[in-house]
Amino acid sequence: MTRRLSSLHPLLTSLAIILTVAIVSISPLAARATEGVSVEQAMVRAGPPSLSTTAAYLTLHNNSGKNISLTGAHSPAAQEASLHETVLSDGVTKMRPVPRVQVAAGASVTLSPGGLHLMLNGLRQPLHPGESVEIVLEFSDGSTLPVHAEVRDLRDGGHDHEHAHEHKHEDMH
Repeated sequence: MTRRLSSLHPLLTSLAIILTVAIVSISPLAARATEGVSVEQAMVRAGPPSLSTTAAYLTLHNNSGKNISLTGAHSPAAQEASLHETVLSDGVTKMRPVPRVQVAAGASVTLSPGGLHLMLNGLRQPLHPGESVEIVLEFSDGSTLPVHAEVRDLRDGGHDHEHAHEHKHEDMH
């Protein structure tokens, strides 16, 4: 038995070295995930159980010395997430996709009802006020930032998609 363990010792040592190198090389990427960018007031709009699409809002702060762009997102709560902006054209409110949201060095950008926002399409289950939804933000430098957004009923305090304006979604093409 002792002979068997001694023959495994070099293998276990090699495996420990490989794992240590892998962890150390991944650690800078994990640190990059939140370096310089912070998020406040992340929230997701609650809706009726039949709702398959909703919007997420938040404020991004770029505390770094470099410009950065939010280029996308994903969430386990939805099949797809995409950046949009709401525009008013000829009395009609339209939503159109945007490829990125630029956040200048030292600046903040707010994604809010009636403006820039994040659409969550293909909700996997109904979202109820008080729940938390994980959204992973994706940035132009390849970094990601997971955030937890509170599900809120915004009918009394925000842009409600169930109002009298007509909405149209425009393609980026």
